[in-house]
Amino acid sequence: MEMRIFTFIFGIIFILLGIVSFIPEWKRLSFYLHINIWDSFLYLFSGLYGICATLLKISTCRRYFQIMGVFYLVLAILGLFYGKKEIFGILASNLFTTWFHAAIGIFSIILGWASYERN
Repeated sequence: MEMRIFTFIFGIIFILLGIVSFIPEWKRLSFYLHINIWDSFLYLFSGLYGICATLLKISTCRRYFQIMGVFYLVLAILGLFYGKKEIFGILASNLFTTWFHAAIGIFSIILGWASYERN
């Protein structure tokens, strides 16, 4: 599949996650994924960044996955250290959210560095 399609899908998923997390009823239904307003903005920014990268070259899409992979892996590592406390007093954290960020990071690293496609 083309790198731009992956980037677009990633961007849409992040935007949807960011929008849905603003809905109070969803917060009551999400037992595992702890998201606060700063997480919502982070997901929205990640999604918008992905959509913008889709409009540019494929190398920009690859760079998007590299940056997101490193960022979300660092966030997952910080989540392991902070546990159930907020990371830096801002981002919500728990074990499920930490593993969610780790999965995003690993998947992004694979797409960013292990893939090769011509511009």
